Amino acid sequence: MASLYLTRWWAHDHIRALTIVTLAGGLASTVFAPVTEALTDHLSWRATYVDLALVLAAVLCPPTPSS
Repeated sequence: MASLYLTRWWAHDHIRALTIVTLAGGLASTVFAPVTEALTDHLSWRATYVDLALVLAAVLCPPTPSS
């Protein structure tokens, strides 16, 4: 789904956008596997999922500055 939106939004430079998303996805899986393991070692699996969901929400929905 991300590739569909990227090719529409970045039509003039879609190859670069797709490359960045692909590299970010690979990096994310490399980073989040050990992070998830470390969280699971210290928390329950439910608390780990909640923490990861909060991180995802913070990244995807950052606070907007007041005008």
